[in-house]
Amino acid sequence: MGNATPNIPLTAAEYRSWWEDNTDVPYGFCWCTCGERTHISRQSVTKYGYVRGEPRRYLPYHHKRVDFPEPNPSGLCMCGCGERTPIAKQSHAKSGWVRGKPMRYIPGHQVRGPRPYRRKVSNQDTAEICRRYASGETTYALAAAFGVSNATIGNVLAREGVERRTGSEAHRSHRILSDAQELEVIRRYQHGETAKAIAKDFNVSTQPVLNALDRHGVPRNYRGVYESAKRLGLRVLSAAQEAEACRRYEHGESIPAIAAGMDVGVGAVDGALQRGGVEKRPGVAGERTAPEIEAEVCRRYLDGETPKTISQETGIPRATISFVLKRNAIEPSHKIRYTPEQEAEALRRYLAGERVYEITADLRISPAGIYPILRRSGLDATRVARRLEWEETQAAKVIRSLPAYRKWRLAVLARDGRACQNCGTHSTFDNPLHVHHLRSFASILADYRPVSVEQADNYSALWDTDNGVTLCGDCHRDAHAGDPRIAHLL
Repeated sequence: MGNATPNIPLTAAEYRSWWEDNTDVPYGFCWCTCGERTHISRQSVTKYGYVRGEPRRYLPYHHKRVDFPEPNPSGLCMCGCGERTPIAKQSHAKSGWVRGKPMRYIPGHQVRGPRPYRRKVSNQDTAEICRRYASGETTYALAAAFGVSNATIGNVLAREGVERRTGSEAHRSHRILSDAQELEVIRRYQHGETAKAIAKDFNVSTQPVLNALDRHGVPRNYRGVYESAKRLGLRVLSAAQEAEACRRYEHGESIPAIAAGMDVGVGAVDGALQRGGVEKRPGVAGERTAPEIEAEVCRRYLDGETPKTISQETGIPRATISFVLKRNAIEPSHKIRYTPEQEAEALRRYLAGERVYEITADLRISPAGIYPILRRSGLDATRVARRLEWEETQAAKVIRSLPAYRKWRLAVLARDGRACQNCGTHSTFDNPLHVHHLRSFASILADYRPVSVEQADNYSALWDTDNGVTLCGDCHRDAHAGDPRIAHLL
């Protein structure tokens, strides 16, 4: 039987001819041979081969029956009782019924199939289950070993009167590590290693390691005493490593630098110094570093390197670098320093009309460094009048709501064709149009102090349409952020 889909649109005669050429089923009946008439299509659908006003090929879900054999060709019940099944009065896809043909089962006989064999627990197995459970094995492990369910193991234990362990006890009794592994865990833990490090080496979580310690009575705080909230008894370094740490500290290296070089924590180095009897240097004054190290720090700082860079490359804390500079009469400067040539070039370009962000990008000078250069030359670095007072700010809010301001805004939008002058987009719900002041609103009002709402109509600079440009919301934010791609509009 063909399953080809007709290429619609077809006329009624063409569809009937196609039907007769592709199947022996009478016209208008379901192609699954159930003997029922199909529905009439209300519209043509190319995907399913429906033609408007003509019968469909299948009833709903009957197209899945085409490749299946007849459900019950013998007519006998498939449960094995030998009786004949009744004839189905209607088709049912889920049950496999076909109208006018025998059912697969007599009603109620479909549950008579062979049941799986369930193993019974013998008396010998019962005693072994109780013994192994008392030794610490879990019910799940016993169920897998004896080929029964976990509920069966529970019933056996209840029948024999064995007291069940609680959840925490069962968790602690579950053995993941062998006896030899647990002894190795205890040995390494007593020598100062952490449970986390041991668990990582054994490829287990931390809990099995802690369970092993509890089973052998090893206290969790075995590793030593706590003095001044530090674990001074923690032995992570070997004797040779501790001697090396003491030697490096006496030669002027800091504790963080030594810890970073040995890939351990600061507390491990601190404990090594305590056990080695090394007197720690004072926190503020004193000989913190060796003379050659201090000379290297001073040289690099005078060459223009920052304390952060020196600290990263040498491992010396930044606070130590500050003390070194102070002891050597070098006044540390927290300001960014630049060469006289850079300062002169920045001043020249600023006087020529370039913006701050352009100068900082080309000369690699941050704004925090260029503003002091301009102030030392007597220039107003921001080029913006001082901020409006609170009363003037409130007046500015009222002026923005005046009809004259709305007319000015609409005039700028109409002049620019209601489109962003940078990207050309029109107003949308997510990205509306704004009118950007080429000269800021605050600086214009600063020219007319004291600001008065009643005199706002006389502030001619506010109503100059040449002072406004249409930008979308995204471009407006970029303009205030100093994006150089919008500089040609400003």
